[in-house]
Amino acid sequence: MPNGLFSIERFIDDLARFSETTDGVTRFPLTELAAKARDYITQVMEQMGLSVWTDGAGNVHGYLAGSDPSCTAPLVLGSHFDSVRNAGKYDGVAGIACALDALDKLLAQGTLLPFPIEILALEGEEGCEFKSPLIGSKALTGQLSPEALKHIVNSAGQNYYQQCQAAHLDPDALQTPYYHSESMAGFIELHIEQAATLDRQGIPLGIVTAISALQRIRIEFHGQANHAGATPMNQRADALVTAAQFIHQVPTMLTEYGSAAATITCGHIECSPNRANVIPGFAALEIDIRDTSQAAIERLSAGVKETVKQLEHASGITTSFTIMGMGDAVTMDESLREQLRQSCRRLDIAHMDIHSGAGHDAGVFAQVAPTAMLFVPSIDGYSHNPKEFTPLHFLEQGASVLLDFFYHYQYQ
Repeated sequence: MPNGLFSIERFIDDLARFSETTDGVTRFPLTELAAKARDYITQVMEQMGLSVWTDGAGNVHGYLAGSDPSCTAPLVLGSHFDSVRNAGKYDGVAGIACALDALDKLLAQGTLLPFPIEILALEGEEGCEFKSPLIGSKALTGQLSPEALKHIVNSAGQNYYQQCQAAHLDPDALQTPYYHSESMAGFIELHIEQAATLDRQGIPLGIVTAISALQRIRIEFHGQANHAGATPMNQRADALVTAAQFIHQVPTMLTEYGSAAATITCGHIECSPNRANVIPGFAALEIDIRDTSQAAIERLSAGVKETVKQLEHASGITTSFTIMGMGDAVTMDESLREQLRQSCRRLDIAHMDIHSGAGHDAGVFAQVAPTAMLFVPSIDGYSHNPKEFTPLHFLEQGASVLLDFFYHYQYQ
């Protein structure tokens, strides 16, 4: 493929074919479909003239050398290519496509920058099948060791380390972190917004200021199973009713303990014995809470825990509260943000500062290098949904900002 012929739209559509489902995209990490997607990404990168390889965690790297041998650390761009079940086709993939488009246009213009550029297609970001998010980026930055990969298990009981080996990858090669403060100059991730702020305000680009802190919490309610007909209402210890009371209090918890941007999502419910004629003796919720800073998330978490304790006292059942995982709040690099703003101004593209409630690989790379994010609109805010849609002209504007950024990047 001669340079200058890359198509954002074709790339996104082609990757969407590697899906377990026809109603939306389903592509879990390290599956046969993931391997086909990796092969396709590799082929596209090689056709552009990049040096391409896949690392031990399943991430695909496309590298373009710079003209100055003293500039050894690459500017890295990219996003992820795995999906949740029945996802849209833009989440993650749009960021890879726009980065490749910008680099393709750079090459078509015959320009060689002083510094190297690396495009990353990251594996295992969603945390869907393996119940642990951001696997590929954490493995690359030393935040997940090969040994830790052995404890990340999918729904079939297979761990990530074993699945890497089954995919003919070498996870042990990640024993030494690939990226650290000396081995990458910075990281830029373009992503669809996954909310409707840009769409509703009619603004084509968002420059992310920070990524929210999050916690995933398991709350268990232990009551008493009993006969649904013979047990009077005032003699019951119904675990599911108490769990429902917790859900009902979500708006109150947000008002009392959260910021204006805080969220609480009760996305997973268990009930036992789960029979219509038996009072539930056990119920559990797995919830996702998010807020704008570490202090804010700790206040919200404490408020959720206090609500659980109040329900325990009022209902007479017992409860447990366990933090299953967490992600720190991450502030994007101000210098890179300003450089992206300047690119938007030079191209006369309207833009705004925006906060990310969702976690991203950029939050991982921010631990080791200056990092920034660009958002493009999600029409009506759809994401993780087959209705997810970002018009091509928004993606092209995002890619044009990345191209302008290449020319004016302040390499250090």
